[in-house]
Amino acid sequence: MSDLLMGKGVAHVLAETYAQNPQQYATGHDHAFWNGRLLDYRSAPDGVRGFMIGAMRDGISAIREFYKIREPLYADVLNLVGWPGGMSMPVHADNCQIDGASNGLEHRAFSGNYYLTECDGGLLLPKQGLVILPRPGRFVSLPCGLSHPHGVQRATEGARITLTFFLTTDIDKADRGLL
Repeated sequence: MSDLLMGKGVAHVLAETYAQNPQQYATGHDHAFWNGRLLDYRSAPDGVRGFMIGAMRDGISAIREFYKIREPLYADVLNLVGWPGGMSMPVHADNCQIDGASNGLEHRAFSGNYYLTECDGGLLLPKQGLVILPRPGRFVSLPCGLSHPHGVQRATEGARITLTFFLTTDIDKADRGLL
């Protein structure tokens, strides 16, 4: 699903906020791959936090409609994520290892990503035979399991910045600040 667009002005504000707040990037992540690249919504300036939460809520509504979800969905993560030029991520699933083994995130049902910048490396969906290129304001959502393994292609021109959130049906796994 990639037809929902965030206003380009909002995308620009969020991308600029990410670029101007490196002191707020999380460094205590369990996985070193993410250290220094995440700006959690709680660390964002107040007005920007509102944009982030509003975009996430719009994305949740779109996910519910597109996938015909009737049960409640709750966010467990909401971040601005930086992908400096040259970074990539191998094909993976968001709620298990690629071989189906546990990754501790089995509660995740859907991901939501708004692209905030344009770059040449896209989202690779090998099972579906697709590559989705980042464009400011473009929204993409995927089920988190092995039905939609995906990877992030290396960007050689431009940095990728995304507004990323994950959803669960388990209220006990929800981020209480996002309820």
